[in-house]
Amino acid sequence: KHAEQLLAHKDAQLAEARALELKAEETSQRLRAEVALMEDRADSRASSLQGDLAQTLARLEAVDERNVDLAQRMQAAAVPYLEQLQSLQRQLEEERAAWRAKASRQALEVQGLRGD
Repeated sequence: KHAEQLLAHKDAQLAEARALELKAEETSQRLRAEVALMEDRADSRASSLQGDLAQTLARLEAVDERNVDLAQRMQAAAVPYLEQLQSLQRQLEEERAAWRAKASRQALEVQGLRGD
């Protein structure tokens, strides 16, 4: 009789252990499913962020290209003005040289008239 009680007690412990094992297995499967779902969400978010980053980089490159194009057009547009400015500077230097020469001649003429 004692052996039967001991056997019944061990059967009860075994049934409880199996129930705990089943519950642990269910919990483990649920957690695996949640982890898989979280990984899928993380992968999806990473993919989305990579797409956003690619779009942002493409936009930045487009802006850079437009800025380079604009700078080149501005430089090209400035060339005639720069040439005109250089021409005016040459004319001014020529006029100054002519004024100096004229002033020197007049000074010499004045000195010559005075008899210096």
